Formats: sequence, structure tokens, C-alpha cells
Amino acid sequence: SIIVAGGDNDKLAQVQKLINDNNLIDKINTSKIENNIKTSLVEKLNEIKGKEVSTVGNYNGIPYDAETGEELYNAAQAMLKKYGSSTGLCATGVSRTFAIAFDIQMGGHGYQWTGNMNKLVEQGSFIDVTSEFKTSADLANLPAGAVVTWDETGGSSGGAKYGHVCVADGKGGEISDHAQSSIYKSVGGSSTTYHVYFPIERPVIAV
Repeated sequence: SIIVAGGDNDKLAQVQKLINDNNLIDKINTSKIENNIKTSLVEKLNEIKGKEVSTVGNYNGIPYDAETGEELYNAAQAMLKKYGSSTGLCATGVSRTFAIAFDIQMGGHGYQWTGNMNKLVEQGSFIDVTSEFKTSADLANLPAGAVVTWDETGGSSGGAKYGHVCVADGKGGEISDHAQSSIYKSVGGSSTTYHVYFPIERPVIAV
């Protein structure tokens, strides 16, 4: 299917309805338009009709499946209720969250979750939207179920060594192995590279 932002998706659906409701292709075929023009028009209309309208919604114009996002956020809350809160185990918390939400197993340290998420991008269930969130301050605007990963900084312990991963709560905060009211702006005591992923459909295959 074609994944497009909500506005363009709506326009495609409207054009397809217009073609079908008014039998435009049949009318063109039986018209007195010159054959070469007629052929070109019919080919273009059939191309438009053949496009698959995406069911993916959008968040501020960015493709985003709210149902999957809420499912992941709710699973993060359920994970905390089941296992309790801790610190220093962000990747464990997110691994448990994905297992609860989608029954898939993914491991690794925080920074290794970038690889996990990139595999889900390849499978078509998430998209990398990092370029839409140019500064770490923008992370406060993420919708529920967005996933953020942070690279390690080369330190000897904590986030500097292992990076970070979390699930956004849609209210400016995050859940990893515990909930907090704001998303990290940096890990390991210094600013480092982060990656942002939006769900666009429910993942079904472990990576």
C-alpha cells in the first residue's frame, strides 16, 4: 500500500470515488475525444484507481498509527504494574513492553535497540522519523507509542556505556523500566545521537 500523510490520502480517496461514481472511464471510452488523448486519459485514470488507499493515520502530517501507538503505551504501563519500577534497565523494560504488546522478543542494550527498530522499519511496521524532530527539545512533542533510542557515548557505565531506549507516553514523558514526566534530552552526561520511530502498523514478527 502507499503510505501517505492524512491529507493526501483523503484526496486520493476522493478522486477514486469521483472516478467510480461518475463512470468516468466508460464515458471517456465512448466519447468523441481523439483516440490518442482518450488512451492517455484512460491509462491515467486506471492508474489512479489501482492505487491502494493507506489506512495509516498521521500525527502532525507524519504517518502514525494511533491504535498501535496506544497499544504500545498501554503495554508499557502494564509492564510497570507487573514488574515494578527500576533504574538502569531501560532495555529490559522496553523488551518486556514489546513482549506484552506484540508477543515478540527483542533484546540488547539501549543503543542496540536502534538496530531492533531499524529491522521493524524494514518490515514495514515502524518508520524512522528522526529528521522531523531536529532537537532533543522536540522529543517532548512525541505521540504515545513513539520509540526513542540513544547511542552510547563511549563511557564506562550507565547511559554513556549502554545508551538508552524508551516509549513515549504522549504527554512529554517516557516509560522504559520506569516512568518519568520528561523524555531524556541526553544520556551519559552529554548530548548524543538519538533516533525516533513511529508505529504505522502492528508488528507481528520478532527481529
